[in-house]
Amino acid sequence: MRLLCSCLLALSLPALATTQLTLPDGREVVLEDDFTWHYLLTMPAQDGSQAPQLSQQALAEPALLGQSSAQGVTVALVGRIQEPGRQRLKLQVHNLQAGSVVQVEGRVRFYSAKGVQLGEAPLRLWQSTYRLPETYLRQGDEKSYTTDWLSLPAGEANPLLQLQVLEVNRRS
Repeated sequence: MRLLCSCLLALSLPALATTQLTLPDGREVVLEDDFTWHYLLTMPAQDGSQAPQLSQQALAEPALLGQSSAQGVTVALVGRIQEPGRQRLKLQVHNLQAGSVVQVEGRVRFYSAKGVQLGEAPLRLWQSTYRLPETYLRQGDEKSYTTDWLSLPAGEANPLLQLQVLEVNRRS
């Protein structure tokens, strides 16, 4: 009975709060309760709207927006293919954990040069070829990937982009 009560109590406790730190070089990071970390890139909107705005750190170093890690996968923006009103993203995807990656789903957020969020869209960040194991992203592998076309927000020819890994699908 004690064991059951202890388990129920542990499940009902909230997750540990994240911790925000300033590094010696002045950059701010957030330490998550799952032992991961990320740069502090967004902050609540100053104008009272629900959309987040970019932090001063993100505006000063926009390259930080093009990197995201989650569930043992790291994605980095390395280039863009641009056409009027749309673009494709060139990415480097790296698998750091066991299990072959077959698909990485995420999202991209668009920001103006002043850091105001213009919109967001779901985005496939990696896709292997169906039933071809040689195309899977194995542990330690790093591969290039080009996304499908993204429609750009109206009036913004070259918005700032923030990538976020949301889901990683693996095969054992």
